[in-house]
Amino acid sequence: MEGAIKCMHGRSSPGMDGLPAAFYQLAPGIFGECLHIFFADQLRRGSWLRSQHSSAITLLFIKGSRANLGNYRPIALMCVDVKVLSTALAYRLQQVLPKLIHEDQKAFLRGRSIHHHIHYMSDLQDLVSHRGDTAYATFLEFEEAYDRVDWSYIYPILSRMNCGTSFIEWTKLLHNNTNVSLLLNGTLSPKITPSRGMKQGDPLSALLFLMTIEPLGNLLRRNEGPGICITPCDTATSLSFPDDSTLLSSSLGGVETQLEIVQHYCDGSGARLNLSKSTLLALNRHQVCSPFDKVRVLFPAESVSYLGIPFSQSSVGEAMIEFLLDRFCSGFRHWFRRARTVRGRLLVAQTMVLSRLWHFTTHFSIPQHTLRRWQSMLN
Repeated sequence: MEGAIKCMHGRSSPGMDGLPAAFYQLAPGIFGECLHIFFADQLRRGSWLRSQHSSAITLLFIKGSRANLGNYRPIALMCVDVKVLSTALAYRLQQVLPKLIHEDQKAFLRGRSIHHHIHYMSDLQDLVSHRGDTAYATFLEFEEAYDRVDWSYIYPILSRMNCGTSFIEWTKLLHNNTNVSLLLNGTLSPKITPSRGMKQGDPLSALLFLMTIEPLGNLLRRNEGPGICITPCDTATSLSFPDDSTLLSSSLGGVETQLEIVQHYCDGSGARLNLSKSTLLALNRHQVCSPFDKVRVLFPAESVSYLGIPFSQSSVGEAMIEFLLDRFCSGFRHWFRRARTVRGRLLVAQTMVLSRLWHFTTHFSIPQHTLRRWQSMLN
């Protein structure tokens, strides 16, 4: 408990009790010991205090139209003492989760990186194009992935992965009989009792979500026939990060078979696949994809953003340079008129240019003439 208190951000928003993490960090050893005794008693009783049951939900705007509720992400403002327990459980789970979750999942686990999947997808395009193979990537879109997780589905998964009775009981204590209030314009709504979903803002939620989506990867790997043959001993079927699932198929018939497997997973877990927002990309750069009525097929000139990187049938490097140039030009036109000082323009350059380059240049080299053009824009 003491370690969980020390690692928390002192200025993070407090929960319904109004006590921030900085309050507990005044004496982490004392508060950690007190919370340990307190939580052990609550586990024995099987219930929280009334204040610990409650959390406030604030809506974080993502992008697009502010009038569209789908463009907001619900973030839970939990009481810090509850978050301390959740952080301690997350630390325990983090130690064993790399042994439980397959390498096809790269999110939230030590030693795994988002860049691994981006490199893999780019290399896979090069491989199938060189060999002349037919291959497809289906980029799936799940509706409200975190909010649709059924609690009755979580606990059997934890038991199946041998998490132990004590850990499962702690998890039930965190999720059962909770209520939330929406924080809108500084006003709390009446309490709502959710029956499903994982709190975004809870340190344990991300790791539990990996465990709930792992059965989908297992189903696809168990039925590897539709996948892409890399070597006689290795077949690629899917990539995940964390709910950004991508199916890898060697034929359109294989795509259809894998979509049926995904639907089977959705029926059991409570997830919902949005086929209208899912897209299909032919990985072979010299192949024109035939019409397919299940998901939208990307034309050769179209691209899809995969983990922040645009992928298309053209060269990944060319697509990324065009993408970056468009972002830089639109950003400069909008912000440089407001940044009238050297310091202000430096801040815009760091925010709009460097932050993107650090991510993109991990995967390709920018030609010198392009760098000179961007430098002239900054000047």
